[in-house]
Amino acid sequence: MEWALEQNKSMETFMSLREKIETARLEDGELDNLCHQLQQLVSSVQPPQDLIDSIMRVFPGNVRLIVRSSANVEDLAGMSAAGLYESIPNVSPSNPTVFASAVSQVWASLYTRRAVLSRRAAGVSQKDATMAVLVQEMLAPDLSFVLHTLSPTDHDHNYVEAEIAPGLGETLASGTRGTPWRLSSGKFDGLVKTVAFANFSEEMVVSGASPADGE
Repeated sequence: MEWALEQNKSMETFMSLREKIETARLEDGELDNLCHQLQQLVSSVQPPQDLIDSIMRVFPGNVRLIVRSSANVEDLAGMSAAGLYESIPNVSPSNPTVFASAVSQVWASLYTRRAVLSRRAAGVSQKDATMAVLVQEMLAPDLSFVLHTLSPTDHDHNYVEAEIAPGLGETLASGTRGTPWRLSSGKFDGLVKTVAFANFSEEMVVSGASPADGE
């Protein structure tokens, strides 16, 4: 992201806006306005073409990719980052323009109002927050899960707990409203019990027939 801003001669403007959001007020819309400006600026720059070309050569043109956020300020002590930053699914490697736009959207998600306020609350300086991007081929799972090696409900070291949802794992990782299917299993006796039933109203799936525009 920083390289792209330098190439676009936008780094000075970027650094000025980033400094201002450290202390921007909420009451009169100052923070919202600055976040909007930052997101627009970052969204307007793109990764270098040779990098895009090299990534495009790695994947067959008929697959779908997910362009994932990977910030250095995710899941810190006292700061959950579920759904805080953007990941763009269903991106085609055969369309470099769409791919570049998806990367820029992930970069820009570092400066949403919610992300900025979360870092403030955790005492993390805005200048210390950086965003990397992971590019992965999308799978089409029937079920996705998150496994907790320490029970998050009662912190009992004798149990592991799994949270399960139908379809793509974004349902679990993105902060989607709803309750996953929760199973608890004893580490030593192997006994499994249902802790909660799922009540998600929607399932996220990969549709190869849909437009490859990140939707």
